[in-house]
Amino acid sequence: MLKYMAEHSWRDEIRAVEVDKETESSVWISGRRRPKIAQSATFHDTWDEAHAYLTAIADGEVMRCRSALDHAKSRAGNIKRMKRPADQSN
Repeated sequence: MLKYMAEHSWRDEIRAVEVDKETESSVWISGRRRPKIAQSATFHDTWDEAHAYLTAIADGEVMRCRSALDHAKSRAGNIKRMKRPADQSN
Protein backbone atom coordinates (compact mmCIF):
# COMPACT_ATOMS: atom_id res chain seq x y z
CA MET A 1 0.00 0.00 0.00
CA LEU A 2 1.23 3.50 -0.82
CA LYS A 3 1.55 6.26 1.81
CA TYR A 4 3.02 9.73 1.63
CA MET A 5 5.70 10.60 4.15
CA ALA A 6 5.93 14.30 5.00
CA GLU A 7 9.35 15.10 6.42
CA HIS A 8 9.59 18.36 8.33
CA SER A 9 13.14 18.88 9.42
CA TRP A 10 15.95 20.85 7.87
CA ARG A 11 14.73 19.63 4.47
CA ASP A 12 10.96 19.63 3.95
CA GLU A 13 9.79 17.06 1.44
CA ILE A 14 7.00 14.64 0.61
CA ARG A 15 7.89 11.14 -0.56
CA ALA A 16 5.74 8.24 -1.66
CA VAL A 17 6.64 5.11 0.33
CA GLU A 18 5.49 1.52 0.05
CA VAL A 19 4.05 0.35 3.38
CA ASP A 20 3.93 -3.37 4.22
CA LYS A 21 1.44 -3.08 7.07
CA GLU A 22 -0.48 -0.37 8.89
CA THR A 23 -2.18 0.05 12.26
CA GLU A 24 -3.84 3.09 13.78
CA SER A 25 -0.53 4.39 15.13
CA SER A 26 2.23 2.70 13.10
CA VAL A 27 3.39 1.68 9.63
CA TRP A 28 5.88 -1.01 8.63
CA ILE A 29 8.33 -0.24 5.86
CA SER A 30 10.67 -3.02 4.73
CA GLY A 31 9.78 -4.94 7.88
CA ARG A 32 10.62 -2.06 10.25
CA ARG A 33 7.97 -0.42 12.40
CA ARG A 34 7.68 3.38 12.35
CA PRO A 35 5.23 5.62 14.18
CA LYS A 36 2.74 7.41 11.91
CA ILE A 37 3.37 10.65 13.74
CA ALA A 38 6.93 11.39 14.82
CA GLN A 39 8.90 14.54 15.50
CA SER A 40 10.29 14.82 11.99
CA ALA A 41 8.02 12.68 9.80
CA THR A 42 4.35 11.83 9.43
CA PHE A 43 2.54 9.40 7.13
CA HIS A 44 -0.56 10.33 5.15
CA ASP A 45 -2.97 8.60 2.78
CA THR A 46 -2.70 11.26 0.05
CA TRP A 47 -0.13 13.76 -1.18
CA ASP A 48 -2.63 16.56 -0.56
CA GLU A 49 -2.95 15.58 3.13
CA ALA A 50 0.84 15.52 3.49
CA HIS A 51 1.11 18.90 1.77
CA ALA A 52 -1.60 20.42 3.99
CA TYR A 53 0.26 19.12 7.06
CA LEU A 54 3.57 20.71 6.00
CA THR A 55 1.76 23.92 5.04
CA ALA A 56 0.17 24.13 8.50
CA ILE A 57 3.58 23.67 10.14
CA ALA A 58 5.14 26.39 7.97
CA ASP A 59 2.21 28.77 8.61
CA GLY A 60 2.57 28.21 12.36
CA GLU A 61 6.28 28.99 12.16
CA VAL A 62 5.54 32.21 10.26
CA MET A 63 3.01 33.23 12.92
CA ARG A 64 5.49 32.53 15.75
CA CYS A 65 8.23 34.49 13.97
CA ARG A 66 5.85 37.38 13.27
CA SER A 67 4.86 37.46 16.93
CA ALA A 68 8.51 37.37 18.02
CA LEU A 69 9.32 40.21 15.61
CA ASP A 70 6.42 42.31 16.93
CA HIS A 71 7.62 41.69 20.49
CA ALA A 72 11.20 42.65 19.58
CA LYS A 73 10.04 45.84 17.83
CA SER A 74 7.94 46.79 20.86
CA ARG A 75 10.85 46.19 23.21
CA ALA A 76 13.22 48.19 21.01
CA GLY A 77 10.71 51.06 20.92
CA ASN A 78 10.37 51.01 24.71
CA ILE A 79 14.15 51.13 25.10
CA LYS A 80 14.48 54.01 22.60
CA ARG A 81 11.81 56.01 24.45
CA MET A 82 13.58 55.66 27.82
CA LYS A 83 14.39 59.01 29.45
CA ARG A 84 17.41 59.71 31.58
CA PRO A 85 16.42 60.29 35.21
CA ALA A 86 16.74 63.91 36.29
CA ASP A 87 19.14 63.06 39.15
CA GLN A 88 21.78 61.51 36.82
CA SER A 89 24.14 63.72 34.85
CA ASN A 90 25.86 61.01 32.74
